[in-house]
Amino acid sequence: MDNMEKDIMSTENIVNLLEEGLYSKKPIPGTLSVTDVTSKILEFSQFLNGVGRITLFHSDKSDSEELVTLLLTLKKSVKYALNEIGYSRNKAKFEYTCLKCSEPFDLDSNQNFWTSLQSHEHTEHLYDQFLNGTLDNLTEDFANVCMNKPNGHFYPIPGPSTSEFANENTDSGIDNDNIDSNEIYETDINEASEVDHRESNNADYNPEILKNSEHTEKDVNSFRFNFVLTYDDVIENKIYPDRLMKTIRKYDKIKEYTMQKAGPFRAVCLLCCCDVVTKSKICKFALDSHATGQRHLKFASNPENVENLKKYHEVWLNQEPMYQAHQVYFKPVNSCLKCDLCNTYVHYDEALIHIGTNPHKKKVLDMFEKKINTFFLMELQVQVYGIIVAADKEIKNEKPVAKPKTRKENTDTDSSSSAVQDPKENKHNIIKSVDNLTSENVLDLLPNRFKVNVKYFKESGNALLCFLCGVTVSKNVDNIKKHINTSLHATESGFSLEKYSYFCEICNVKVSNEAAWVAHFTKGPNRHANMAESRKAKTTEYECTVCNTVIYGDELSLSRHLSVGLKREKKTKAAAEIKLPGPVIRLFQSEELIEAEAHKLASEANNVLICNSLTKECCARLEAALSATFEGCKAYPFGSRVSGLGDKNSDFDIFMDTGDMYMGYKNQDAMAQVQIVRKVYSALGKLDEFVDLLQIPTARTPIVRVYHLPTDIDCDLSFRHGLSVENTKFIRFCLDLQPITQSFILLLKKWSQINNFSENIAMYALYLMAIFYLQVNNYLLSVRKLRELNPRKPLVINGWETINYTMPLEEIKTYVDPYPHSVSKLLKDFFAYYAKFNYSQEVICPLMGHTIPKNLFLLGTLPEEMKAYLTQLQGEEPEEFRTRSSICIQDPFDLSHNLSKACGFGVLNKFKTMCDLTFKHLNDFV
Repeated sequence: MDNMEKDIMSTENIVNLLEEGLYSKKPIPGTLSVTDVTSKILEFSQFLNGVGRITLFHSDKSDSEELVTLLLTLKKSVKYALNEIGYSRNKAKFEYTCLKCSEPFDLDSNQNFWTSLQSHEHTEHLYDQFLNGTLDNLTEDFANVCMNKPNGHFYPIPGPSTSEFANENTDSGIDNDNIDSNEIYETDINEASEVDHRESNNADYNPEILKNSEHTEKDVNSFRFNFVLTYDDVIENKIYPDRLMKTIRKYDKIKEYTMQKAGPFRAVCLLCCCDVVTKSKICKFALDSHATGQRHLKFASNPENVENLKKYHEVWLNQEPMYQAHQVYFKPVNSCLKCDLCNTYVHYDEALIHIGTNPHKKKVLDMFEKKINTFFLMELQVQVYGIIVAADKEIKNEKPVAKPKTRKENTDTDSSSSAVQDPKENKHNIIKSVDNLTSENVLDLLPNRFKVNVKYFKESGNALLCFLCGVTVSKNVDNIKKHINTSLHATESGFSLEKYSYFCEICNVKVSNEAAWVAHFTKGPNRHANMAESRKAKTTEYECTVCNTVIYGDELSLSRHLSVGLKREKKTKAAAEIKLPGPVIRLFQSEELIEAEAHKLASEANNVLICNSLTKECCARLEAALSATFEGCKAYPFGSRVSGLGDKNSDFDIFMDTGDMYMGYKNQDAMAQVQIVRKVYSALGKLDEFVDLLQIPTARTPIVRVYHLPTDIDCDLSFRHGLSVENTKFIRFCLDLQPITQSFILLLKKWSQINNFSENIAMYALYLMAIFYLQVNNYLLSVRKLRELNPRKPLVINGWETINYTMPLEEIKTYVDPYPHSVSKLLKDFFAYYAKFNYSQEVICPLMGHTIPKNLFLLGTLPEEMKAYLTQLQGEEPEEFRTRSSICIQDPFDLSHNLSKACGFGVLNKFKTMCDLTFKHLNDFV
C-alpha cells in the first residue's frame, strides 16, 4: 500500500470510489437525494440571511409576535432534524456488493462502514489498482470521479476515530444532549452555505482543492486502512490504570489520558507538563488533587494544550509496546517533547531516533543493570536495545531491533514446536497449536487442544468416520472441530473446552469460548486480517498447556504471557504460607475468654453510645461553624459510634446537609462536591476549635477530616446524601432485633484488624457479611422481608428505596429465631461458611437474604425487588454492579454498589485461608 500513502486522493473521490466504483450501493426507497435536500436548505438559508432577515428587522410589533411563533417552531424543527440525522441510518440496513467477487454486504447499525469494507479481502487490492490506474470496468459516474469532475455536493463521512463529535447513538456524530440550536443555526449552517455557494458559483471548482483543507485532511487520513489504536495492555495498566484515569477524566473532560504514572513515586501531568512527586507511592488522592486544581483545569480549557496532548499520544500509539514503554521519560512541551532523562527537547518526529541514541540508551541500560526503580516498564524498554527479560533471567542479543514498527522475528518459525524452552524456570509449556501446517493428514491440522479426539476417527473413503458417534465427517478441519464440539460427541467422549481462555494479542482481544475465537478470525473486522504477508509469517496460534490459554501472536506475546504467569505463581505461593497469627490464637483461646472479650467489647461500644452528649455537642458546633456559608445546614451522625459497634477511638462520621441534599436531589455531581468540600475546609480552617483539617474531594464519597478539640473527637464529614444514615439505622436495628449480633460483629471486627483486612475489606462490608450469615439461618430478616412488614412508604434517597420502621420491634422479633448457642459457636459457623463460600459465582445479597448468581446481573434477569437497580441503569449516569470483583457484597439499599469491589484475588485467598484456619482452631474446643 505504499502507493496509497504517496498518492492519496481527496475524500470526495474516496467516498465515490467506494460507493460507485469498488462497491455498488442499493438506493433507499422513499427518499429524496441528498443534493435535492441540500439545495432546499441552502435556498432557505440564503433567504433568511438576506432579504428575510431585513424584513424581520423592520416588522411591526403586531407582525413580530406571529413571526416569533413561527421562528420558534422552526427552531424546534431544526433541533429535531439535527437529532434525527443518522437515526434512521442507524436502524436501516445498507446493502453493498463487491464488484470483483459479487459478495453482498449487509451493514446494520452495529457495524461501521469503514472497518467493514477494510476487512474485505478485495478492498485494499482494488484501491491499490485504482491508484495505479489499472482498475477496469468503471461506471460512467466513477469515470467522472477519476477525472475529478464534480457530481453534486459532497458530504464527508467521518472515520471511526477522527470525528471530533463522535456520538455512540447516531451516525451523525451529534451529541443530542449538548445541542445549542442558536449556535448550530448561526455557525454550522452559515459555514455550509458559504462552502456550497463557493462550489456552485466557481466554474473552475476542482475537488482536489479540498486536499489542503483541515477537514478534508482528517477524512483522508481516516480512510487509510488504520484501526483505532490503543496502548498495550501491560503499558496501559501500569501507567494509565483505569481506576485512576476514569476519575481524572470526570474533572478535566478530556478523553485522552492527561496524567501518567511514570514511576512508583513520580507521576507526570501531560497537560500542565509538570511532575507530581510524593514521598510514598503515587496514589489516587495525589493525582486527583492535582486534577481538581485550578491550574490543571485552566490548561484543560485551552485548545492548544489539548492539541499538544493529542500529538503526544499519537506519537506513542503508533509504535510497538517496547517503544511505547519509553514514554515515561517524556512529556509534551509546546510543540515538542522533553526527555526528562536526558534533559533534552526532541521534535515529535524524532522521538524514536532519540530513544536509539547513545546518551538515552546508556542511561536506560545503566538504570536497568543497577536495578534502579525510578521509572516503570524498564524490562520492556530494554527490548529496544536487544535485551529480552523472561522468567527473571536476562537474555542478551547482540543484534538490536532494527525497525521501530517491526516485532522481533522468530528465527526458527517452523523447526520447533516449542516457542519457549526451560519449563522448569517458567512453569509453563507453550507450544504451537498446530505443529506442521503443511501436513497432508487433516487430523494433523487439528489444534493441540483437540488432539485427544484423534483416536475416535478413522478413514472412510473420502471422509472420516467418528466411530464413537457413528457419524461421517468430511475431511475439513473446521467441520471436524464442529463435530467434536457437538453435544453428542462431547457427552460420549467427556471432551470440553470450558477450561480454555483465548487471547488475540495482535488485536488485544480476549474471548471466552471456542465459537467466539473462530468468529474473531472469520467474521467482522480485525487487525491481523490486513497484515502484510511479511508480518503474518511471524504470527501463529500458540497454546499454554499449563494454564490452558490459547494465544495468537508472536514471541513478544509469549513473553508477556510468561510475566503474567510468574506473578500469579508468586501470589499463590505467598498465599500457601499464611499461618494463623498469634494474636488471633490468643483472642480465641477458649470459650470462656471469647465470652469475656465479647462482653468487654460490647461494654466499650455501649459506653460510646451513652456519651452521645459529646457527639451532639460536636454536631451543634459544626452546624454553627458552617451556617454562615450554608444557611440552615444540618448534621446527621452515622457510623459505628451511633450504631453500637464503635469504641472511644472510632472516628465520628457525619453527613452535613448543606441544603436540601438528604434525598440526593441536589449537588450530587463531582464538581459540586468538590466545591462544597473546599468551602467547608475553608470555613472550618478559620476557627481555632477545629484543627488537623484534611480535604479528600475525589473519593467516591468526598469528605473533610477534622479534629474537634473541645470534645476530643476525630470527625469525617461527607456531603452526598442521607443513604449512609439509613445504612446505620439498618445496622442498629439488626443489633436490637438479635442481641448476640453486637458481640458477634465486634469480635469479627477485632479479628479483621489483627489480620489487616480493614485495608481491603471495609468494616461496613464485614458487618453485612455477618448480618447476611444470620439472615441465611433466619436469625435476622432480609431487607425485602422488613419492607413487607413495614409497608408504609419509605424514603427514596438518590433513587434507592430505604425502610420505614413502623412495626414495633417486639412484634418483628416473632418472625426470627432467637440464637440458641454461644457467640463462640456462632463465630465457628461463620468462618466455616465463608471458608467454603462460592465467591466466583455468588453475590452476598442482604436485600434478598440469600445469594444471587453473578450471571443474573450480566443477563439482566434479576428479581423484581431489584427493579430500582435496572431503572438506574437506564438513567443519565448508570453505574453497574461490579460482578468481576473477587468478593461481591451488595449494599442493601444502593444496589449498584459492590462494597468489596477493591478486594483483589490475593486478599480473597488470604481471607478464605484465615477463615479456614480460624474455623479449625475454634473447632478444637467449641
